[in-house]
Amino acid sequence: MAVVVNGRGIWGVRPAPSDAWTRPADWLAMPAIGSQEFIGLLAITDDESNHIALSCTGAYTINWGDGVVENVASGVRAQHTYTYSSISESTISERGYKQVLVRVTPQAGQNLTNINLQQQNSILAKAYAAGWLDIAINGANITTLNLGGNSVKISLLERAVIGSLGTISDFTSLFYQCFSLQSVSLFNTASATNFSQMFRECFMLKSIPLFNTASGINFSMMFFNCFSLQSVPLLNTASATTFYMMFNNCYSLQEVPLFTSSYVLNFGGMFAGCSSLQTIPLFDTSNATSFGSMLTGCFSLQSVPLIDTSKGTAFDFMFDSCYALKSLPLLNIAKTANLSYMLRNCESLQGLPNLNTALVTNFAGIFGNVPSMAKGALQGTRYSISYTGMCLSRSAVLDIFNGLGTASGTQTITISTNPAFNAKPLNITGGNWRGVTIQSSSQDVYISNVTTGYIHKQTGGAGPFVIDSSSYSFVGGMGTDIYGNIYCARPGTNTYLKKTGGVGSWATISTDVSGVGQMGGDFLGNLYFASNAGLYKQTAMTGSSVQVYSGVVQSFTISPIDGSIYVTDKGATGTIYKQTAGTGSFVAVQNIPYSTILRSTSGDIYVTNGSVLYKQTAGTGSFVSMGIVTPGTFGGVQKSDGTLYTIDTDIYLTDFSKVITPTDRLIAINKGWTIA
Repeated sequence: MAVVVNGRGIWGVRPAPSDAWTRPADWLAMPAIGSQEFIGLLAITDDESNHIALSCTGAYTINWGDGVVENVASGVRAQHTYTYSSISESTISERGYKQVLVRVTPQAGQNLTNINLQQQNSILAKAYAAGWLDIAINGANITTLNLGGNSVKISLLERAVIGSLGTISDFTSLFYQCFSLQSVSLFNTASATNFSQMFRECFMLKSIPLFNTASGINFSMMFFNCFSLQSVPLLNTASATTFYMMFNNCYSLQEVPLFTSSYVLNFGGMFAGCSSLQTIPLFDTSNATSFGSMLTGCFSLQSVPLIDTSKGTAFDFMFDSCYALKSLPLLNIAKTANLSYMLRNCESLQGLPNLNTALVTNFAGIFGNVPSMAKGALQGTRYSISYTGMCLSRSAVLDIFNGLGTASGTQTITISTNPAFNAKPLNITGGNWRGVTIQSSSQDVYISNVTTGYIHKQTGGAGPFVIDSSSYSFVGGMGTDIYGNIYCARPGTNTYLKKTGGVGSWATISTDVSGVGQMGGDFLGNLYFASNAGLYKQTAMTGSSVQVYSGVVQSFTISPIDGSIYVTDKGATGTIYKQTAGTGSFVAVQNIPYSTILRSTSGDIYVTNGSVLYKQTAGTGSFVSMGIVTPGTFGGVQKSDGTLYTIDTDIYLTDFSKVITPTDRLIAINKGWTIA
């Protein structure tokens, strides 16, 4: 049950709509209606809101149903105020109101040509609700009807029985805001051209009879906010030119018939908010220009036929929030400039056909929150567009790049948050990983966990990581050497862990370097220790260690090609230093703030600043951004197949065969695009 509130008080309660409306048994019976008459059953409540008014064209007599009868001139407003206590107790309904029957008839020699319930009682200076419950109208001379509206809300009306009428061409807003309307008779609509808003906000209406709408041109908002509407008959819409917002917010509507629509120009918002609608028929849309918001908020929509959109110029918000929609047909959108928010919140959408977007200038929000999108190439795009938050692979991104047109001035394609631009996080339980290294011959991967103190091993670089050591305090960065030995630094101690040849158990080895955070060997058999005091070298892995670089070392690596040593200092400057061929002075190469250098198995040197990956090709020149998001605050290592493991509390894998490379980026860059 729902409480109905008017402008000044509460009208009691009204029932939820049932499948078949039944007139309440305690309502006063409607008398037989005359050839020209209006009869209305009116609720009278125990408050001060019982003000009513109406007017008719044609001098008329009105019986207010409480013993008062008045003769009123044509077009003059008749108004009345009821006193609750003066109405018979025998009329009280279980819903809490009393009732009167109001009757309007023409005076002698007069004809009723208009009935207007939108007249306001002069006592009230603002819109209010009138208590009409049930009405009947008969009048072969009636040419206009004003029943519903927002000046006087006919919010309790449950039934309207309309008999004979004259020639009426306009039924605009006939039942507007008749919130409780559930039963409407079939009446003469043969001459009507305008059905706009006819049933707007008839919240409880479930169906209508098959009206004659053959002359209808305007069907805009006809069923706007008819929340309970479940079905409509096959109305004759052969002359229609607009279906604008025709079924907007018809939450319960699951399907519609195939209306004739060959002359319809505007389908904008036609089914917006039809949350139960699963598909639409193949309407003739060959002349339509506007499809904006046509299916916005159709949460259950699963498929769309290949409608003819060749003349379409507006597609903004067309499928916004179609959560269940998985695909689209190849719509012809070649003439439109605006696709803003067209596919926003299409959470299940997996891909797009190659839509022609050469003339589109506005892509704002088109792909907002489309997380399942795996294919999104368009043809001829020239203005900024964002593909953020999808699941685009490298091949899908390449298709997008290849489909781009030449950028119109300074334009940006935003695509960096897709898998094709991100290192893949490995789902390894434990967290707080601190070091990683790879044994060159076996390709076994080792990682250390600073929280548990365990070292874990992935055999052959594939499969699960399993515990490979006892639990130690203070485990840190890891490394290897040309002999296949595996090392794990132990910050806070003067020891490190060693697994000889990558087999057997771990041994604790003392060192003369304090606070070692990372270690590893070069191809000459020397061992290096990195600490907050600098980089130290132990020649041939024996004897005392000698400082070769002074400074707080964030990370270091040794080129497997020529033995050049790279170090990065810790902090905002992020200067990268290089000692060529492992001899001489360290020379500054480049500043990359907060950079960590990764251990490489090729001549290419990689650095990450905790997010973006940089590359120095073949150990020469500058470090250039690869545009790949690769976390690695605590370092990383490259496998022999080229993939990178990096550590940033969690573990990430960068597979260069699956991420966009600088060469790939050139496809878009050479067309004038900026990639973000």
